[in-house]
Amino acid sequence: MTRTMMRWWIMPWIVLIYPVLILRLGFANPAIYEPSRDPTIGFNLISWANFPDGAQVWTNAVQDVYDHGFRSVSISPVRFVNLTTGAIRLSDGTNTGPDPSHIAAAIAHARSLGMLVTVNPFVEPDGFAIWRGAMNFDGLARTQFWQDYTDYLLEMAGIAQANGAHRMTIGTELRAIVRDSRHNADWSNVIDVVNAVFSGQLGYASNWDNYQNDNLISTIWENANIDFMGVDAYFPLVTESQADGIGNPSIALLEESWKGIFDDPASGFLHGVLRFAAARKNGAGMPCVLTEHGTIPYDKTTVQPFSTTPAMNVPDPEEQAHDYKALIRAADHLQERPVSEGRLEEIHIWHWGMPGAEGSLWFLDPEGNAIVTGAMAAQCLVDVVAPRIWNENGQLVIAKADILENAASVPIAMNGDVVAYGDQLVLSYNVGTASEPDFRQAVVSDTNGLARIRHLDGDERAGEEDPFGTSIKLPPGLILEASDGSEDFQLSMQVTRMNLLTAEASDRILKVEMSGFPVNAAGVAAPVSIDWLMTILPPGNDATTVVLDVTARFDQEVRLSEPRLNQAETFRVAMLSSSNTDPNAEYPEGTHDADELRVTNAAGETVVEQNLTTAPRDRLLLPPDQSERNGVVVTGAMQLNQEMPAPLNGDPPNISTRVEAEAPEPAYRAQAFIQRTDDANQDNLGAWINKTVNDPVIPSGTAFMWTIHIVASDDIIND
Repeated sequence: MTRTMMRWWIMPWIVLIYPVLILRLGFANPAIYEPSRDPTIGFNLISWANFPDGAQVWTNAVQDVYDHGFRSVSISPVRFVNLTTGAIRLSDGTNTGPDPSHIAAAIAHARSLGMLVTVNPFVEPDGFAIWRGAMNFDGLARTQFWQDYTDYLLEMAGIAQANGAHRMTIGTELRAIVRDSRHNADWSNVIDVVNAVFSGQLGYASNWDNYQNDNLISTIWENANIDFMGVDAYFPLVTESQADGIGNPSIALLEESWKGIFDDPASGFLHGVLRFAAARKNGAGMPCVLTEHGTIPYDKTTVQPFSTTPAMNVPDPEEQAHDYKALIRAADHLQERPVSEGRLEEIHIWHWGMPGAEGSLWFLDPEGNAIVTGAMAAQCLVDVVAPRIWNENGQLVIAKADILENAASVPIAMNGDVVAYGDQLVLSYNVGTASEPDFRQAVVSDTNGLARIRHLDGDERAGEEDPFGTSIKLPPGLILEASDGSEDFQLSMQVTRMNLLTAEASDRILKVEMSGFPVNAAGVAAPVSIDWLMTILPPGNDATTVVLDVTARFDQEVRLSEPRLNQAETFRVAMLSSSNTDPNAEYPEGTHDADELRVTNAAGETVVEQNLTTAPRDRLLLPPDQSERNGVVVTGAMQLNQEMPAPLNGDPPNISTRVEAEAPEPAYRAQAFIQRTDDANQDNLGAWINKTVNDPVIPSGTAFMWTIHIVASDDIIND
């Protein structure tokens, strides 16, 4: 295939030869995490301390979990209880739990990121004198405990409701109290009053050895207002001899143990969690959440995951990592089960590292030490939800899932073999050294058809590089005439597959094959099949070049919108997306990521130079020429420049796009539109190159092919 012109073919598909690799799908592959089919993986966040800037501490911790690819978080308020009087307070005089406003800030931030949020209130004995599961109260202490505990849960329920949490537990590991029938009326009361305040799902986090207790079943699980069954899953997984030695037990052995814990009551003590959950509510079942599970980075931790005793032995972070890998493999597709057959919806790992949680042997932070912060195990979990599918030759490619609400999770392959499911590929290059790498993003491509292109800024220190990219939209954008005569704006894309090609990676060239189709704002597809081949050429410090080959096949006859034919709108073969917003109270002069539109001819001479800040809104920017067609003939490039830095994003890359020449000319016209808005976070600027089409009817069987060259540059583009 040459890159010399756009081609218009009308022929049977069998004749049209285009080199697209067929993905080799691995169905129900437990080694590959599939969002929405496998349980959502998240982390517990807990801090046994209060900080003056606690709201920021907690929002930073939530952001850290999110930035590592996790989309679920369990947030744990902490109160302390006097074992003599039963009184519950924020502080025991030595230890202080987080202020309620800090918990509220954490929930609000998690929800703003689109995360699933569980609120999981803790009560700890003063001075951590005993395990909370051993606490129990009589007489006046019992009365005081339930009065204070009810007030505590009502306060947390109000915060959870006000900030949009999805789930809340009405207790965690209160084993002795739950088993004591004298407290049954108190449990029923607290469930009722919390349910009256909180509209999300209510549950309880039972310890692993207590979830089948008869009193717990009748008082909590079968209560009509309890929606999910939480289990803190610290089940013994193997014998001491099986766990003895570095790297033991194997992932396979642990996986079999977890499968028994989920589904086989005969395989071990209190195994069959999901079968038990499926039998609740008269056989209708309850969804299950592993409200906690964790191990520590020491030998034999899988024998008794709840125990700190292995800390006296030799370090073994591999065993800890094996446990997490086995758990996730055993949970393959358990979220897609019917509730009546035992559905596992979420897994909360105990616990992410944050200030106030230091010293815990279960502390997990991938940026740290394999023992002190459980970095090896933490990274293995990160690699589940955001796998590094390529990490060679100074290139790093990460597949991410659930990044965008309007982007579908699709198979992501490498050289034809499916290695992940997700909605985003992040391609980065190392500007540091092999021993001290510093990966900078070059291209981020989403399954909603948007891609951000950045320059590496490798001459700037880490953290001081330009943090933003400039967006392109995968073409073509079409405006069709619907069967009722209305206009159908097919200006977005749904990507259905991604395939990373690494054959030229040794030359620092990466390629991504994608397939998909156009969709309108309602998600209705056009009868057009599209293949893209995105080639990322070796990026420099100040510029990244991408070549995009496009093939569009029309599976049915379509009719382009005739009123738009002469306005350079109907068949957009290259599309840029940016912003230039109007003034508001926060930004009295407005803000922008691009303030100049420039169009050039084949010689690089300027044909149009448009100030976008003063340009008119809500109408096409480029008027008709002598041919009475809107838009400007493009024989060179269309460019968006940021001449002056502006608030929010500062100085994002300038971008140039050029469609390879087609004869006879003029084949392409540039056009742009700025929507009036003072929302500084909105991409309200669209600029595109449109293919000139004389006949609005495109017959079934027609295929178009074209090539686009895109450059994102730190410098103003003026050639």
